[in-house]
Amino acid sequence: MELIIAPLGKQHDRKSFDCGEPSLTQYLHQYASQDIRRRVNRVFAASPPDAPRQVIGYYSLSAGGLDATDLPEEFRRRLPRYPIPVVLLGRLLAVAKSHQGKGPVSYTHLRAHETNCNIS
Repeated sequence: MELIIAPLGKQHDRKSFDCGEPSLTQYLHQYASQDIRRRVNRVFAASPPDAPRQVIGYYSLSAGGLDATDLPEEFRRRLPRYPIPVVLLGRLLAVAKSHQGKGPVSYTHLRAHETNCNIS
């Protein structure tokens, strides 16, 4: 099964999404748009090609920083003294109940990694 992975937008039907975990379902229904608008993070939706409005999974990416002093000395030696930019993978991976246990949706996890690598 091929999936369309795209930035979450107005074209996506969020209200019908239910992953069985109330906090993840609620995030997509109520908070994802606000976070995108405020540039807190980017949310990506997985949809089947024959139903591109349907959200069957999603993940979010946000920027952050890592203080090298929080790391063990063996890693600290090679890193700069200023905060190191990182990409935080959040809300991974909310999958609609109707698609849980079906392998192709886990593709969104790989796509999240690919997106992260492209940002780097």
